Amino acid sequence: MSIETKIDELIAALNANTAALKGGAAAPAATAEKAETKTEAKAEKKAEAKAEKKVPAYTPKHTMEELQALGAEVRSKLGMEKAKALRSEHAGEVAKLSEITDPKKIDAVYEAFAAALEAADGDEEV
Repeated sequence: MSIETKIDELIAALNANTAALKGGAAAPAATAEKAETKTEAKAEKKAEAKAEKKVPAYTPKHTMEELQALGAEVRSKLGMEKAKALRSEHAGEVAKLSEITDPKKIDAVYEAFAAALEAADGDEEV
């Protein structure tokens, strides 16, 4: 039993006693029911909040080291301008690959680099 639940029960009991002393015998039951309803509502809100917090985090597919290695390959095969254009397109305005901190953006830039290299390799074979 949580401390909040216990406090709510004690408050309900105090309210019931106060109402009984004032001469209202039916009031204690109604007060106790209201306190229980409030306690149940609080418990439901807490459960909902916990459920929202348990959303699984994004799991990156590629590391920064993999991205930097592929970036070096893109720069050597396709040129610095192409690498910068792909980086800006998928990660926003960052000066270096190492400044990308969002795992989703790391994966997006990696996939863009890989696709550009694949396209370039396909053009060379034709």
